[in-house]
Amino acid sequence: MNKKLTTFIFIIILFGLFTLEEHFRQNTNVVLKILNPSMIQVDLNGNRRVDDNETICLPEYTSYTSDIKADTADIAFKNKLTAKEIVGLGYLAEDFAAKTLLDKEIKVKFTAESTPLCRYANITVNGNDYGQLLYQNGFAIKNGIAQNQEIYKTQLEKARKLDLVILNHRNNKYHSPDCKYAKAARDTVTIPRRQLSANAIPCKVCLGANTSVKGDEILKPVPTITAAGDIKIYLTDFTTRLKPDTNCISNICQAIVNDINNTTQTIDMAVYGWESVPAVENALSKAKERGVKIRLVTDTKIPQDKHYPDSEKIISLADEYNTDFNAQSKMLTNYLMHNKFMIFDGKKVLTGSMNFSRTGLSGFNANSIVVINSLHVAELFKKEFEQMLSGKFHTNKMPSKYNKNIRLGTSTVSVFFSPQDKAISREILPLINKAERYIYIPTFVLTHQSLTDALINAKKRGVDVKIILDGTSSTQLHTKHHVLRAAGVPVKAENYAGKMHMKTIIIDDKYTILGSMNFSNSGENRNDENIVLIEDKKFAEFYKDYFNYIWVKIPDKYLKTDIRAESPDSIGSCSDGVDNDHDGKIDNLDDGCN
Repeated sequence: MNKKLTTFIFIIILFGLFTLEEHFRQNTNVVLKILNPSMIQVDLNGNRRVDDNETICLPEYTSYTSDIKADTADIAFKNKLTAKEIVGLGYLAEDFAAKTLLDKEIKVKFTAESTPLCRYANITVNGNDYGQLLYQNGFAIKNGIAQNQEIYKTQLEKARKLDLVILNHRNNKYHSPDCKYAKAARDTVTIPRRQLSANAIPCKVCLGANTSVKGDEILKPVPTITAAGDIKIYLTDFTTRLKPDTNCISNICQAIVNDINNTTQTIDMAVYGWESVPAVENALSKAKERGVKIRLVTDTKIPQDKHYPDSEKIISLADEYNTDFNAQSKMLTNYLMHNKFMIFDGKKVLTGSMNFSRTGLSGFNANSIVVINSLHVAELFKKEFEQMLSGKFHTNKMPSKYNKNIRLGTSTVSVFFSPQDKAISREILPLINKAERYIYIPTFVLTHQSLTDALINAKKRGVDVKIILDGTSSTQLHTKHHVLRAAGVPVKAENYAGKMHMKTIIIDDKYTILGSMNFSNSGENRNDENIVLIEDKKFAEFYKDYFNYIWVKIPDKYLKTDIRAESPDSIGSCSDGVDNDHDGKIDNLDDGCN
């Protein structure tokens, strides 16, 4: 009888604990975005996106904000603050809010008050009242005053030393925080002066006619082209190109036109999608006129894709053409032919992450492209191309042979194709697991579970692991960057209009991995992709310098804050004429820009 009673009591206790845990889980929420330190967007329904009625404002407290358009006149008057001091305190407050709230479970207790903009509620994080934390740390006021004058004065002194400017995305002009022209601009961002690009233009009204960006005020650009022997790498700096165009003035576009013009026999192209850039299309047309044979493979869905509206033009130029349509398998048809490579005369290969579009060819997106002069490497790509041209795509392709450790001058090159070569599992993970000093990854997406685990393990054994992730991808459902951040791996979401479209890993001043393959299960096991692995100190150091340059240009607050692709946070996205978040709305028609 006692045993039965004990068992019954034990079951009741377990049920009670489970009920409490479930109640706590259902009454906790995750912060998705911080509009300003006292206006928060919270995932109330668990779908990981912002919906109506999920914007929450704090009652009683008013926080500082770096938004120069915010109504801060009352705060400034009561605390005798300048516009520069208000913006500086706001910048620090936003960083504090991100570190305190983002990716944390919070409790929300609503009040009866609401406005068309938000619902008012008290927020608890880690058992602490969030509004009180803001107040105690000098980042908010209550009844017009700060609570702790000593802390407030410390924060104010930090704010004065920030040297912040207001950058107008539309004309690349920058202003002082109190400039009337900064307040009138529709598309601005508050940044430290050192993050200005070298071609930023000072406002003559607020900064003076003789003001220039020089010395240590800015982060100096790094080289984006390097070559060694038969290998040349091109990188694009999307922090300096805030609008795409079709003028073909970028180094990579001109290089492609030059290679097309020098071709005499064949051009084989595996192209995910095509958008007209006249200089490239004209070069291909002239090549065909002089007898060059053009062969092409694309993805089945691309001719109907609104982001690649001119695919029919490139198809019309091809002498031979095929897509990955498979009448016997809808599943295989739905996989992607995601390659972006060209083979010139069977002896020179151009490949990488760049789509043949205005956003790619203009340098608006961040991409990496490698050009290799090698009969051996060209033959590997040609065999892959001809499998697809004959109708063998995806899992129907044969594995690569003689594709490893190809010696080209001082470099050793290996080439892998998806899905047959399983490049992440068989080739990349062993290098990650052997890394000793650093692993730097600029990438469009990172959703591959085994790669994520390997990076976390590398961090645990003391390797410097850093990742720059595309802003759009930071809000996707399957992204692993929240897991990586929770494990202590620094991941920055980039905050520029163009996409961080690279798919690159740099390891220990030794290995550079680049190509078309996203670091995802689909990239490794389903889609048609390619990866080039280069073992060469020069290329790794070159790419490392680029990574560190971009890393510093992205504010540290984006180690915690994710980016809405079409918003004032994403520099230039509200004036670039591009549908950055693929919702059918552009610039000021998009909700994120209003």
